[in-house]
Parts: sequence; structure tokens; C-alpha cells
Amino acid sequence: MLNKIIAILLAAEMALASVSYPIYHSSRSSEDTQEWAYAQGLKQRTKYGYPALLGKDRMSHRSIVALTNQNIDAAYYATIGVGQPQQAFQVILDTGSSALWLISNTLSEAENGQFGAGYDPAASTSFKNKSDEFSVTYGSGQAFGYDATDDVQLGTYSLSSSPLAVVDEVTSTLIAAPVSGIMGLAWSSLSQDVGTPFWQQLVQNDQISGENTMSFYLTRMRSNSQAQSLEPGGSFTLGELDNSLYTGDISFHNILGEDWWRVNMSGINVGGNTVFTPSITIGAGVDSGTTLIGGPHDDIAKIWEAVEGAEEGTGNYAGYWFYPCNANPNIEIVIDGTPYAVNPEDLKFNQASTGTCQGAIFALSSGSTTGSNTNLEWVLGDTFMKNYYTVFRHSPAAVGFAQLSDNAIASQTQVGAVPSQTVGEADSFGNSGAQASYTPAFVVPVAITLTAIIALSI
Repeated sequence: MLNKIIAILLAAEMALASVSYPIYHSSRSSEDTQEWAYAQGLKQRTKYGYPALLGKDRMSHRSIVALTNQNIDAAYYATIGVGQPQQAFQVILDTGSSALWLISNTLSEAENGQFGAGYDPAASTSFKNKSDEFSVTYGSGQAFGYDATDDVQLGTYSLSSSPLAVVDEVTSTLIAAPVSGIMGLAWSSLSQDVGTPFWQQLVQNDQISGENTMSFYLTRMRSNSQAQSLEPGGSFTLGELDNSLYTGDISFHNILGEDWWRVNMSGINVGGNTVFTPSITIGAGVDSGTTLIGGPHDDIAKIWEAVEGAEEGTGNYAGYWFYPCNANPNIEIVIDGTPYAVNPEDLKFNQASTGTCQGAIFALSSGSTTGSNTNLEWVLGDTFMKNYYTVFRHSPAAVGFAQLSDNAIASQTQVGAVPSQTVGEADSFGNSGAQASYTPAFVVPVAITLTAIIALSI
């Protein structure tokens, strides 16, 4: 019986050996095969935690982020994705600081709606606690917590194990709902030891160009009496510049150090006359996280002395100046000898009473300018940035300004629907849900919507 079974098995083996199996070749073209191979390599590197090895030809050209303007040009914030699975948060995009931090879900729940949604580390499988203490001080408050890492996505760009801080204590005036934190866009030297800022990591990874790093186009709702508390706010762009938003050349100014985005402010003109010419080098920080223009008291006073009818406030309004709304002063900030005008509408920070406006240039500190390299004495906030297409360049390190295009100017004061804060791409003028103006390579798009809140001196 056993011999019979063996004989049957041997016969079957011989039969199988004689069967011919056809070999099927892929019908993919050479180009498709290369794409397939690249995708497989990317998949496996991601799976096992190795770098993606993206070549420069694989970089997304840019990611356009829709902005929403809140409280009539007060400030601006964006939606980012953090963790796995992803949690969405709204954060101020701040070129005046470097750390990314989010309030914890515990703090958010305890404050009962005063702040935005809280970050829940326990809900993210990619979260790692670094167990180091975190603290940061801004002009309008402080935040305390601990350092960590998690996956972070802004626009079509994402990073794994990106540094951030989890905050469990924050000054009540620093942020307000629906904002959950701040994403710093200054240099790593200001990051409070949290780690390399998101934008700098993108440059180091060759995901965006060091020459075309990031840029802002902000709307101006102060010029429209029909504007509501939430309106379209313009756009923030990571990567390649958007030439539909500006005309002529971009005038770049080298920064005075890789900390704040400080440019050399060489003077201030009012009505065509120079009212302030420093005898020392002054670094003025171009700061998207600050609403106003600020500087030392005695030098700010020289500006307002040249505006007829302007008077400094008292009490809680000391350091602010009030002037006739119909004065419309012509004020220019001079950078490296080049004058940059500020629209008179942007100078009207608030209408204090009938016919009287509160000025948007205020005393950030007491005394006069000292030329300090350790403290930021002058700040050029959104009041200044609204007037230009503003570019922040990594290499060579500089800030650039260009005149807005006719289309950008026409769109700048138009009221309309608030951009959606859902997944989608934005167009140049901040309209969400538009088709991408580029083709991202193996990058998953995430909705980015910016909104403004009051942030006088973040």
C-alpha cells in the first residue's frame, strides 16, 4: 500500500514538472514603472522609519494657505494637523517667534471655551514626550508646559516627529478661542530649546527652496465699512512665490541676524519730512504675529508730534496716540534707505470717538532706541505688512517687499464668504476649495485656513 502511494506522488511530481507556466510582463511604460518603483521605495522607507530621500524634482512647488480676517485686521491664524490620527488646531502663524506650542486638552476643558480645542497626546500614536520643561514669554503673555514631538502638517507639507510643546498654563490674554496655540516662523535660535521650527526643517529637507521660502498677502478690511468680524484674509504661501499677487521686483533686505526677521530701519518720514534718523543700526522685526507697529516711547512720540492734532493717551492708554480721523498722515518706514509707505487706513487702529482715531503706531517700550541685539526694540506688524507682498527668504537670509498687483489690491478690501476650514486647496486670493496650482508629489494635502485675532504684541 505504501509503495502504491509513493508511486502516485512521484507520478504527480513528474506531471507538475512538465507543466509550462507563462510569464506575464508588466504593461507599464518605462515612465510609469519608474513612478511605481519610486512609490514602492517611498512606501517601504516610510513603513520602516527611513528618510524619504525626496529629490528636488520631487518637491511640491508651493502650498497656498487660505486666510481669514477676524476683528477687522486684528491678527491671523491657521489650521494645522497634528498627530496620528490627525487632530486639527488653529494656531497663530508668527514670524516673531520660533516655537510651536498647543494648549493641552486638560487646560482647554478647564477653561471652558476661553481657548480653542486642546491637544490630546494620549490620542496620538505618534506622540513622544521629551519630558523637558517649556516656557516662553511674549509681549502679551506667557505659556508653560513641556517639550514633545509629533507628526505635524501645514498645507501640503508634513513632518514626522516634529518638535512642539504641550502647554498646561497660559496667560489668558495671549490667545483666545478658537486659537489653540502659536506656530513660530522665526529662526531656531528663538525656539526656547523646543527644536528646529517647522519651516526650517522643510528647507533643510529640500522640501521647499531656501530662495523661495514663505510669503504673506494680507487683506485690509478697515477700508470697507461693510466688513464683519470674519472676512476673507488673503493667503500664506510656503515655497514658490505667487507672482499673481505682486508687480515689479521684490526688494530684498538682508536681516541683521538669524533670530527675529530683523531688517535695518534707517529712518521714519511723516508728510515727506524725516522725523527720526537713528545714529545707530536698528533692527526692526517684520512680525506677522503682531497687529501694530511698535518702538521705544520717545522715538514713537516724534512720529506723532508731526501729525496735527495727535495727543498721547493717559492711564491704560498711555503709549497710544489719538488723532483726527480725517488727518490721514503720510507715514513711511525707511529700510536700508528705501521708504515704504503705510496706508493711512492702516494707521486707524480704532475709532475712539466721533472723529477721533487711535493710532496703530504705539510705544512698545519706554525711553529711546539703544540698538540692542538681545531685545527686539522695533516691530513692523500687520499694519505694515498689509501694504506689501512680504517674502521671508532663508538663503541668503532676507525679507523682501513688493508692490501688490492690481488684482491683489482689488481683492484686498472685498468682503465675502469666510474660507472653509476643511481639507482643500486655496487659490492666490485665499479662496478655499480651489484646484491646486501645482502638482504635489506623494504629498497628502491638508486644509489650511488662517483667521485673525487680536494680537497686539505677540
